[in-house]
Amino acid sequence: MVNDDNDRENDKEKTNEEDMEKLFRLFRQIVNEMFIAYDYRRKYESSFEKIQAERKLAEKEIELFSEVGFDWDYEWQEKMI
Repeated sequence: MVNDDNDRENDKEKTNEEDMEKLFRLFRQIVNEMFIAYDYRRKYESSFEKIQAERKLAEKEIELFSEVGFDWDYEWQEKMI
């Protein structure tokens, strides 16, 4: 009888340890995925900022060409989009 109680307690402790190990692995996986998502976000933001800077530069070039009398072909530009 006492042996059965000890076995049950040992099984409970073992189950708790296994559950804690599973939770820890899950936690590590979540943290790793958060870091991966953060890296993707940083890459996306830097790409977006680069594209914004290029667009501003292109708009400035169009403005400068317009000032010297260059006729910008907006139809060609729309076809490229």
